[in-house]
Amino acid sequence: MDWTKMGAIAGIGCFMLAVISVALQLRPWPWWKGVPGFEVSTHMVLTAALIGIGFVFSGISIWSAWHLRSPGFAPIPANELKLIEGQQFINEQVELDGKSFRNCRFINARLLFHGRNSFDMVSNNFVKTIQTDSFRP
Repeated sequence: MDWTKMGAIAGIGCFMLAVISVALQLRPWPWWKGVPGFEVSTHMVLTAALIGIGFVFSGISIWSAWHLRSPGFAPIPANELKLIEGQQFINEQVELDGKSFRNCRFINARLLFHGRNSFDMVSNNFVKTIQTDSFRP
């Protein structure tokens, strides 16, 4: 679950509830004719301005949650990955970035994914404890 996206959506929901609560405080509605003595106070203008600013920041948050990409990641098409076929890795650290592993055997191996390039794994055999690490140096 992507908590950045959930937070952005929750922020919009909270601001919608704020708009409803302010609207309920403005009763009787100012655009209804025949309401004597209704005046717009500084408090109402400030509240409306803060809600507007909140909507802008929530919109920026939602946009960035769906449009930001991981810097430095360069997906490689499957046919351009470095092919490693039929090898056996025993008690080794194996970097996955930019490689295609086919029919390999991993015995007590540690798989490292740095997030720089894509990788592919097809018809491999995993034995004993396999550790995976994903980090960016």
